[in-house]
Amino acid sequence: TGTYGILEQRVADAIASHMYPDTDAWRPHGIGDSVNATNASRKKVGDCEFQRPKEIVAFEAHAGRLSEMYVDGHIAGLRRVVGIRKDEWGRIAAPDEWHITVRFLAHGDLPRNRLENIDGYAIKCTFENYSSFIAAGPPLSELRATFETQVIPRLNEAGTPESVRRKYLSLIGK
Repeated sequence: TGTYGILEQRVADAIASHMYPDTDAWRPHGIGDSVNATNASRKKVGDCEFQRPKEIVAFEAHAGRLSEMYVDGHIAGLRRVVGIRKDEWGRIAAPDEWHITVRFLAHGDLPRNRLENIDGYAIKCTFENYSSFIAAGPPLSELRATFETQVIPRLNEAGTPESVRRKYLSLIGK
């Protein structure tokens, strides 16, 4: 979108919040974080994640074409996050009882899905285009309130470049 990944991350936050609602015992982490917030510093598996006992689904929103080098870098960072959180997770269940998925979102060609083993935790990495992700999400009518409470306020913050706001308005036809 040419928005430094800002719109991509906000769209991922909004749609994923509907896919993994708090009402189904999912607990969100990272919703609304800056695109510059590192996963390790925020102790999260992706840009945003949803956790319930023995299960985590995370979304890693990428602004462009997803390269193997980018994915390898994310996995390296994931090793640090697992090291930080494995004591917490270990109080819930053994590593082999956990189901952890990182859903990478990107534009263009995608790498093949892969399975990583980090300290005994099997982490499934899947890759999907934004068009498929958005199509599988809730109808726009259901997202409207989420955009008004999660996306618009973040876009209106002083640190958001004006070009990103203009791009958002052009994408929604205003």
